[in-house]
Amino acid sequence: MWAAIPGPHLLTIRERISVGQHGGPVSAASLRDLFDLAKEAIDESIESENGSLTHFEVFTALSFLLFSRENVDVAIVEAGLGGARDATNVIRNSELAAAVITTVGKEHLAALGGSLQSIAVAKSGIIKEGRPVVIGGPFSTDIEQIIRDRAFLTQSPVISACDTAIRSITRCIGRDYAKPYQSCDIVMKISGDMPLVETDLIYFHLKLTE
Repeated sequence: MWAAIPGPHLLTIRERISVGQHGGPVSAASLRDLFDLAKEAIDESIESENGSLTHFEVFTALSFLLFSRENVDVAIVEAGLGGARDATNVIRNSELAAAVITTVGKEHLAALGGSLQSIAVAKSGIIKEGRPVVIGGPFSTDIEQIIRDRAFLTQSPVISACDTAIRSITRCIGRDYAKPYQSCDIVMKISGDMPLVETDLIYFHLKLTE
């Protein structure tokens, strides 16, 4: 069974927890049951954190609780802020199929050190010992080096969407057959460079979880 913690939500906060093949939001009844089940632990955490527990941290905990109850096989978990100190980064090495770093932009600049380099350091904190990391980009040389340095320290193989010899022909994707990951005739509904890179990231992530 597949599951996801996407964000941000568009219509209802329930969209932040998704379980099942159809990818719809968790039901209001299920979310209420999860909250009732976890309420004591949430109250204890609020007290121990001096009232600073965030709604994202609560929803992350509820998501993992639901995934455990539903015996989820694979979950796509989106970090909230950065990566290294994010609530989602409690996943153990043995539970991680692959880390994915799509872009490094100026979002949350003030909260993550004030520079693109500090954001790259924070984001690379999701890379875990011996587990693959899929990177998007294209990144500037210094930003990509920060990510690759972290991967080197953790002995994590790096798979780059920008290394795949993408050829955009009639809104499809092809790859050079000399590359280790290959696919042809993936039809896209959206044209442009960014959807191509995002499709590569999704493809590589799925291949790693086969």
